[in-house]
Amino acid sequence: MIETTTLIENNIMDFSIDIDKNDRFHLLCITKKGDLQYYIYVNGKWLKNTLTKLNVKSNHYKYLTVKFVKNSIHIFYSYSNLINSQIWTIVHIVGYKDKWEKKNIISITPGKFMSPFFIDYDKFDNIHLIYSNMYKGIQHIYYTSFSSFLKRWMPAPKKISDLSADNIHPYMFIDRRNTVHVVWSILDHEKIKLQYKQLPSSKNYKNNWKNIKLPSISSKCTFPLVFESNNNLKIQYKANNQLNSLISDNYGATWHIDESINNISIDDITFIEYGSNYNVEKLNSKINHIYGDFKENIILYGTNLLMKSVKSSNHSLNNLSSMNNKTRLDSTNRTDILPNKHTISHTNTIKINLDNSNRQPSSSNDFKEQGIKSFVSKNNLNIDSMLSKAKRESETKNNIEENIYKNVKELDEKIVLKKNDFNKIIKQLENLELLIEKYKEESKEFTETLEAIKEKNNLNDSQISEIQSQISEIKDIISNSNKSNILERILNIFK
Repeated sequence: MIETTTLIENNIMDFSIDIDKNDRFHLLCITKKGDLQYYIYVNGKWLKNTLTKLNVKSNHYKYLTVKFVKNSIHIFYSYSNLINSQIWTIVHIVGYKDKWEKKNIISITPGKFMSPFFIDYDKFDNIHLIYSNMYKGIQHIYYTSFSSFLKRWMPAPKKISDLSADNIHPYMFIDRRNTVHVVWSILDHEKIKLQYKQLPSSKNYKNNWKNIKLPSISSKCTFPLVFESNNNLKIQYKANNQLNSLISDNYGATWHIDESINNISIDDITFIEYGSNYNVEKLNSKINHIYGDFKENIILYGTNLLMKSVKSSNHSLNNLSSMNNKTRLDSTNRTDILPNKHTISHTNTIKINLDNSNRQPSSSNDFKEQGIKSFVSKNNLNIDSMLSKAKRESETKNNIEENIYKNVKELDEKIVLKKNDFNKIIKQLENLELLIEKYKEESKEFTETLEAIKEKNNLNDSQISEIQSQISEIKDIISNSNKSNILERILNIFK
């Protein structure tokens, strides 16, 4: 029997839950009165704290999200003023120990409906955000990120959609190789198709997005999501009132139809927020959201995961998600709201139990029983050994990541320290360029002056030559003529 606990008697507007590496649950909710309440599950008890009072009389709040990253709590939500409901602001609240900081990430005008935004974080604890916004009357997809070292968001989000058609239902996922995957639907007249891009980890800060072609699908594709299971990437989406899937075995370089999901009715599926601390699962899988159903068992489609459930737990989960809305999409009227949402956060344990209560004792049975117990004990030891090995590998991985974090942080600090010197060098280079331009102008003026002097000098030389010629001619006249007509001939020279 699964134990259920009522945390809040009053109705709530929204909620979100996450689990940290120490198996502590972090639950955030917004009550109808506007209280932003934070619950943490420690040592079998729920501890409660009211973080702040939200103005629910003047503002509308949507898409509360909580993530525990390293030793920090990150809270996200969007809000708009009821008077001017066309403008929405995405807010980020960070909790470092006993200190809380609130930042407005971006204010947007998404149009008639505010679509959900999605966040994920990489191995260096940088947080990535995807959202949709109107640009020149068309819905587009935008990306931004938060640096865990600089403690700030990108100054200018990047528009990653480039088609002149409405881009809707964006979803983002970061795999275990640190690659960012974004998938969304493109609404072009009567056609609704999928668009997929990825940002490789080695180029995260250069924003060199790769546009990768997906298989041609004739049906309307809506509400896609991405996850990693058994070292394969999968894109699940809704089409023709059924759940469909694409699969990639080369980290998203190419995709093909996933034949393992067939004829699953949309009426039987639920959008599930998922988290797990099971080390064996984390070795080859990562799931943030997935489609599944809640009946006698909780089935997560596209994985080999199946969790036992009972009707009472189904009832409690349904109550927990009672604030969520149905989703409808067609060519003339659409609501960009996610389908019904449930949350699963769990830790898995492996146990092998042996029940002999209905067996008659006998020496033969006792012998067999001892053999079975020995087999079970041996396998339990093997399982414990595997889990210990996985834990050691995880600790080694964490140590490597911490060393990378320290090195990157030191490099980032050196860059910040050298930034002023770099700016001074740039300024000096700019001054030198101005000085060179000044020298060029002066050199040009000097050259022009020299050319004028040279021209004047040539003119003088010509005049001097002419005078010398006249002098020589006068001399010839004097030496070869009579005195009576000398003066007349000289005067003729200068006529």
